[in-house]
Amino acid sequence: MKGHVTYKNISPASHERIEQLIDRMTEKHLERHLSYMQPDMVQLFAIVEKNRHHHDLYRVALRLHVPRTVLVAREDGHDLEVILREAFEELERQVERYLARLRRDDAWRRKERRAELRRLKAGLEEAGAPAVSSFADLVQAELGTLEQFVRRELTYLQALGDLPSDYPTVEDIIDETLLHALRRRDQRDTEQPVALWLRQIAMEVIDEAVDTARANRPELLSLEGRPPRDALAELSETERLDYWQPDEVLHIEDLVPGPESETPEEEIARAQELAQIYRRLAGLPRAWRRALMLHRIDGLPVAQVAAVLGSDPATVQGWLAQADAWLRATLRQDGLDIPEQGEPGDFIPAAPAVAVSETLRLAFAEITTG
Repeated sequence: MKGHVTYKNISPASHERIEQLIDRMTEKHLERHLSYMQPDMVQLFAIVEKNRHHHDLYRVALRLHVPRTVLVAREDGHDLEVILREAFEELERQVERYLARLRRDDAWRRKERRAELRRLKAGLEEAGAPAVSSFADLVQAELGTLEQFVRRELTYLQALGDLPSDYPTVEDIIDETLLHALRRRDQRDTEQPVALWLRQIAMEVIDEAVDTARANRPELLSLEGRPPRDALAELSETERLDYWQPDEVLHIEDLVPGPESETPEEEIARAQELAQIYRRLAGLPRAWRRALMLHRIDGLPVAQVAAVLGSDPATVQGWLAQADAWLRATLRQDGLDIPEQGEPGDFIPAAPAVAVSETLRLAFAEITTG
């Protein structure tokens, strides 16, 4: 492992002692995890700094360059040896998470979770055939709307980095949403539209996935590159293929509906305009974006948007107004012919009715019929 130390406001007489500390901690916390990698594939950069005004205050920053990723740890404190140890311990935790992802440990956990969901579904018969049949009749007509809503949310959250690009998938979220819906079917307000009820549950499931992703995310900065050959050698051919080709990658461009224009030139221009609008939507705060898309694209009244988002109509109205003002100004700066004023998001086309995908339809039929 290559290493380099930069000192700021540190007496040269202390350099040797600090480098000995760094070498000892590197060996203890890092080298045992990364010893199988080629030395030139791993580089550690350390910055050790003493505060100019508070001479008993130190700052340590560690950057570990490994294939495809940079891991970062920072600590401040009055005892240099203590903060060095804490920084290396944090870096070691990140290395362990990095290697787990490299070995696709997360993929195995996801497969186990999918298997658990299938077992839960297989046990739905315990609720009784009439209950399952009634539930199927209740939600089947709304599966297409639910699938479209989930796909859209995951597309934005993955594009923004709030969720990994390969997990959860649309199917994962729909699985869990339907399971929650089945368990809570007796508590549903019968006057509430089923589509709205399913969106509420899906939003809870998605937000929980975002919270989990944030809690487990190391401080990573993705870089172009390839994983070490030694690491790939430990994977099967199928796992190597999965590493480079995630099961499902969503893109904002996928959200753009097919334009209906008279000429191919007009179709291309409209598709580009819509793609720009959808990309700008990604720059909105999450609550603003969700409110605007539910209200404008899904056509929900403000009161129903508030119900889905767990807010109140007055707050949602404020979100819509702020989102609309920002989007109009930004899109006009981009050169799009957007009116300066209008109803919130009236320049965004409403979503057409979408039939459930054949994959989801068949899976749902198989589950509910046992």
